[in-house]
Amino acid sequence: NAQLPTSIRYGWGSINQTFNGAYRLDPSYSNVFRVYKAYEPYAEYRKKFDLNNIKRQLRHVVTELAIEWADERALLWATRPHLHWNDTNEYLGARLAHSLLIGRPFVMVFTGSSNTAGHDNINKKTVKDTIDVFAWESMMNDGGRPPPEFLETHLRDGAALNAIWAMIDTERPCDERSANDKNAVNEVYSSDLFNHYGPFMGLIKWSFYVGQLPFCDKPQFKHLKQNWHPSPRGHRMNSAMIAYALVQSALQFIEKYERKISGIFVGV
Repeated sequence: NAQLPTSIRYGWGSINQTFNGAYRLDPSYSNVFRVYKAYEPYAEYRKKFDLNNIKRQLRHVVTELAIEWADERALLWATRPHLHWNDTNEYLGARLAHSLLIGRPFVMVFTGSSNTAGHDNINKKTVKDTIDVFAWESMMNDGGRPPPEFLETHLRDGAALNAIWAMIDTERPCDERSANDKNAVNEVYSSDLFNHYGPFMGLIKWSFYVGQLPFCDKPQFKHLKQNWHPSPRGHRMNSAMIAYALVQSALQFIEKYERKISGIFVGV
């Protein structure tokens, strides 16, 4: 790379105004700010949404994700159920369907560590004013263990933003269980938070290590983790778990409210 490398460790990254730190370009989706709009064939001749076509496309995405990772449980289990999950799933599906049908950008913000937040790269210019999902992923690999009160402060910030709040936990290698884990207190505390705040806001917990359990005995997935950190393949699997949850929520919402949505005229 002819440009100035970010560090010895990640020497193939380059410094620019967007990513002032180490990064790798995704070979399939290199432009992280590109808006992917739903394709509506012959939309100019229609006055209503073609919901059958939209559902078909969403199911196709789910199928592709399941095929890539060989076992759909890996994607399904990563989204952990909780007492108020059904409400959260509907909130999430409503925002996704609104974005999909009306064209409003769906915005997710990831904070908590350098892996997603990029240290000082958190600014409004990249996320605009409306945030749909506000994620904390500091349980991933922090050398220190943040006080649990930090988690609640972050959650309350998400509530103030009128966002669905998500906790992302990827700490454990594939062959470890949560029992007797050094982060077990985080799981207990997050459950208390979800029970307390769940009636008032959307809450998500993504536990990637739980999703990886079906693959623990498969040699081809041995290197999803590099010590405490996901490998490049592990990162891609984690993103697939989030994508699966989002697409399923949108699909379930559209199927549930299809009759009402079909009565909405395009452009009205």
